[in-house]
Amino acid sequence: MLKDIYFLNSRGLSEELKSGTFSEVRALKHLIVTAVIGRFSFEFPVEIAFSESEISMWKSLASLLILIVSGVITYYGLWLAYQANEKGDGKDFFLRLASLSLPIGLKLFMYFLVAGVALGFTSTLLISGLGSVGAVITVVAMFVATLAFYSLFYLQLRNHIAIISGYEKV
Repeated sequence: MLKDIYFLNSRGLSEELKSGTFSEVRALKHLIVTAVIGRFSFEFPVEIAFSESEISMWKSLASLLILIVSGVITYYGLWLAYQANEKGDGKDFFLRLASLSLPIGLKLFMYFLVAGVALGFTSTLLISGLGSVGAVITVVAMFVATLAFYSLFYLQLRNHIAIISGYEKV
């Protein structure tokens, strides 16, 4: 079941989608794996807990802003990917979307996991050295990193679909 799934090779998948040899059944498999992994969440892979109520307020505000801004990023990201597909051959948008979400998401998750570990280490130093100010800096850094993850995901999705559809050349 998993042998014909592109977990990380988004270029290979893009080539197969462009040539038209990628089937809907395989796209469905990619979508299923993406949905199962998505249950574990593709948010920034570091969670920092704060005990002070002032810091918790900043974290709650950042969570609300992430919800709103990530919704806007998702809307425009999908819209731009759709537009790139339509300006190209206009075919198989949902097949391409369902298939490419897995390798693009997994690659970004791995990159951001490494960045998350570095941010976690840096956050510990900031909080121990600067106290509340370091905690606020950490919350802001997490906010920016999470939005960067969403933005890069949709940017890569759009770029792959633009190439596959023929809208942009490699």
